[in-house]
Amino acid sequence: MENKANYILIGIFVSVLFFISLLFIVWYGNLKDEKTFKYYEIFMEESVAGLSVKAPVKFLGVDVGSVESISIDNSSKELRVKILVKLDSNLVIKTDTYASLQIQGITGFKFIQLAGGSEKAAPLQADEDTYPIIASKESFFASIDKQTNNILELMHTSKVKLESLLSDKNLKNIEQILQNTSELSAQLNTQIPVFLANLNQTSTKVAKSSDEFSKFLNQANLQLVELNKSRMLLNDNLDILRVMFLDFSHLLKNLKQNPSNIIYKDKNIQYAPGE
Repeated sequence: MENKANYILIGIFVSVLFFISLLFIVWYGNLKDEKTFKYYEIFMEESVAGLSVKAPVKFLGVDVGSVESISIDNSSKELRVKILVKLDSNLVIKTDTYASLQIQGITGFKFIQLAGGSEKAAPLQADEDTYPIIASKESFFASIDKQTNNILELMHTSKVKLESLLSDKNLKNIEQILQNTSELSAQLNTQIPVFLANLNQTSTKVAKSSDEFSKFLNQANLQLVELNKSRMLLNDNLDILRVMFLDFSHLLKNLKQNPSNIIYKDKNIQYAPGE
């Protein structure tokens, strides 16, 4: 009887402990839910496949909120996705804060990554009755996807151009060009030796003419030297003639003034013996 009473007490104690633990969990959960949040909207034009409701929103890798809803934005002319996120109210979102999609691990599931927010930027505020809108930035995977599409398009364009280049008409033209090039090469092979021979003869004639012209220059130089000597001799003779002309002019002048002086001036008077 005492053993049965002990089992009943143990059961009651375990049940009370279980309910106390359950109440503590509920209380802690409610206390945790008392955390305040703010709602923001994000618009993205890329695919959000892999992003789901309740997916985490992180700021520089730290959980700061979650995705509340994902829908198509019918108010925009361009097709885009509207994402409503719930963020911790203590987190300050700036006007230059931006959101992008990131892949979580190797699972393929996506989450929203927030980054940016400089010190000088103002806090993001809502317009009228709408939620504040966080700017979005194209993710790395979207950029890779676009680049892949561009590369594929470029390859397709190159293929079309290559097929056009290698058409039957172009191949015939290329064959004709090669044939003409071969004929021209053959003609050059026959004409080049003749041209070289003529060039050699012309070079010889030019060298001979150069030698003759050099000789002519040497002879002309000698003639100039002789001419220079003759000029100097002529200058000397002209100086002598000028002196002679001056003396003759002086003699004529004296003769005109006193002819007897010319005859008797320089004669010595000879006296007779005893005079």
